[in-house]
Amino acid sequence: MEELSVVQLIDSLHWGGAQKLLLTLAEAIRGHDVRLTIISLREHRPDVSLPTELAARGAHVEVMSAPHLFDVHRFERLTHYLRQARVDVLHFSFR
Repeated sequence: MEELSVVQLIDSLHWGGAQKLLLTLAEAIRGHDVRLTIISLREHRPDVSLPTELAARGAHVEVMSAPHLFDVHRFERLTHYLRQARVDVLHFSFR
């Protein structure tokens, strides 16, 4: 069986309920044939430990920040990334 590529798209990696669920997800799929990528739409502050904790659980973290939520250039970057990564599942978590 091939590795399943899962991308979780989230508005930010600042601590909250959805972000805590990302840790649970990363821990739960660890050791299975799943490649988890977390894409944050905002830069995180240097004191936020969530990206490091996700990486420690095997998740790959990408940041695709832009001046506005619906930014054409970010959409193009995201589309290019998803095509190159051959994503099987894309899930969104937004407030």
